[in-house]
Amino acid sequence: MLTENNLQQCPLRLLPYSFLHTDFRLQNVARIVAVADAYDAMTSKRSYRDIMPQSTVRREIEKGIGIQFDPEYAKIMIEMMDEDNNFIMRE
Repeated sequence: MLTENNLQQCPLRLLPYSFLHTDFRLQNVARIVAVADAYDAMTSKRSYRDIMPQSTVRREIEKGIGIQFDPEYAKIMIEMMDEDNNFIMRE
């Protein structure tokens, strides 16, 4: 469990304390990171492929709901993508 003392010693101290409150379990952070990391991987140029179009990324995240991604956080990511008409989030 993260304590106030831990916050003084790590970069996580930059996050709002409420984000690290004991009720906000590490499993939730991992679930958020899973969706965010997949989005980043699909929207970044790789040596073996170009950036995927946002519509393809959206479909891939939808396919992974309940399998690869937590449904709650995947739906939030999809909502964010739907609001990002200019594909700014990938930057």
